[in-house]
Amino acid sequence: MYCTRCGKELEEDAKFCPNCGEPVRLENRTDYTTMEDYASSNGYTSPYYEEDRASIGLCIISFLFPFMGVIFFFMKRRMTPNKAKACLITGIVSFILNIIATYALLLNTGIRIFW
Repeated sequence: MYCTRCGKELEEDAKFCPNCGEPVRLENRTDYTTMEDYASSNGYTSPYYEEDRASIGLCIISFLFPFMGVIFFFMKRRMTPNKAKACLITGIVSFILNIIATYALLLNTGIRIFW
């Protein structure tokens, strides 16, 4: 069974969607094997339905601008947790690589920072 608002899978005895808080309507309960079956059979056009897999475009932006990975994480973490996690991890990795590259560049120029 899936939420009619956000499309997340629900437990059988759920009264509310744990993801978006939408009340579960008993008359609309139908079991579907996948979210795609649910969406296609119900003409699902909700603005909340978004595929939850890592986006290469968002990961590239998160890599080039690490702070954007953190922003994307907080914006997308409820509706698309996998996509949000990928942005956060990419942003953190990029930030660490930037620190290492900056330190290496400063060492090559003869500037000592830590010792």
